[in-house]
Amino acid sequence: MLKTRIAPALALAAAVALGTTGCGFMVPQATTFEYAPSDGIDIDLPSANVRNFLVVAGEDSANIVFTGVNNGDAATRVTVRLVDGNEQVSDETFSLEPGSTPFGVETPEIIEVSLKAGSMVTAFVENDGTEIERQVPVVDGTLDEYSSLVP
Repeated sequence: MLKTRIAPALALAAAVALGTTGCGFMVPQATTFEYAPSDGIDIDLPSANVRNFLVVAGEDSANIVFTGVNNGDAATRVTVRLVDGNEQVSDETFSLEPGSTPFGVETPEIIEVSLKAGSMVTAFVENDGTEIERQVPVVDGTLDEYSSLVP
């Protein structure tokens, strides 16, 4: 009689173990997803990469802030077009020399537009004929790390 109870008990234990841990086999691991580890977003383009892209808003103007990364041997251009709602608010072209170049940090990249902190603005970022549309966060000087970037 003891032998007849062991088999169902082992089957039940195996079913419980598989049922409580089995979904780990089907669910992708969150640590394998790439993400921007700061408040801005990252965009990969053919000849350049845009890192930590965000807009820092002031009273009546805003500052476009990002680091452009050019892994090539020659300068390349990145065009950023910002659209708020249905209205285009900015169309800026940045020249990226080989290496990484910060924009909007030491010399602000000011656009004359009123944007709300906490909102998102649509950005069309173009390089070498490839245009990518993304939602870019708008921040203000509330946080210390952005206070010096407010126009």
